Amino acid sequence: GSEGEVVEINLRTTILRTSIDTILTVPNANLVSTPVENWGKRRWRRWQTALHLDLGSNPQAVDTFCDQVMDAIRSNPKTLREEASWCSVDGISAQSIDVGVNLYWDISSSVEEREAREDLVLTIVRLAKDLGLEFHDARIRQSR
Repeated sequence: GSEGEVVEINLRTTILRTSIDTILTVPNANLVSTPVENWGKRRWRRWQTALHLDLGSNPQAVDTFCDQVMDAIRSNPKTLREEASWCSVDGISAQSIDVGVNLYWDISSSVEEREAREDLVLTIVRLAKDLGLEFHDARIRQSR
C-alpha cells in the first residue's frame, strides 16, 4: 500500500520518498513477502482518454477527425506500438459522440510524458477546431 522513490536500502529497512515529499521507512521483512512494482522501469507508457464531441457534430468531420488524430499519433516520434493505438468513435449518448483514444508513449520520465501528452492534447484541440467540431460541455444546457 506504499509507494515512492527508493532513497536508501539498509540491512533491515528501505527508505522511500513519497509523492508528497515525506520519508517512509519500510521494514525489509514486509518487502520479502510483497511484490514491488517498479514504475520507473517501464519500457512504454499507455495513455487512454475519451473525447466527448457535441452531439450535433457532422459525422464526416468526426470521421476525418479520428483519422487526423491517428495521423498525429503515428507521426509523433514519442509514440510506438502503432498496431495497438487507435482513435475511434466508441459510442453515443444523449449528450455527446464519444471518441476513444489509446496510444503508447516511448518515454522514460513522467515529466517527458506530461510534455508529450500536452503537445498531443493541444494538437487534438487544433484538429477539432479546424474541422468545426466542438467538445461537449455538460455545464451548458442546449436549447432545442
